[in-house]
Amino acid sequence: MSNAYTRFNERAAAKISDAVGTMTMAYCFAILAFVGGFPGLLPDAAQKYALWGSTVFLQLVLLSILGASTKRMAAKTLVEVDGIAVGNDDATTPAD
Repeated sequence: MSNAYTRFNERAAAKISDAVGTMTMAYCFAILAFVGGFPGLLPDAAQKYALWGSTVFLQLVLLSILGASTKRMAAKTLVEVDGIAVGNDDATTPAD
């Protein structure tokens, strides 16, 4: 079960990281932070949701997902073996 669980987590982290790692999402996050940071731009209820989304959700939830994705990507970095850089993508190049 832990292998299926691990595979699911890795796939979910990769998909979410790919989705939130775009400039479109950066613009959306900037707008959300802007709206959440200035009282009076939205009605009180919407202001609370914008503030919650820009602080709690983005910082606590997405940060941990991006950290898991970074850990996954770090596992795919090149490892030098006997003067040859070997990666998980089966590509080999001479080491500098």
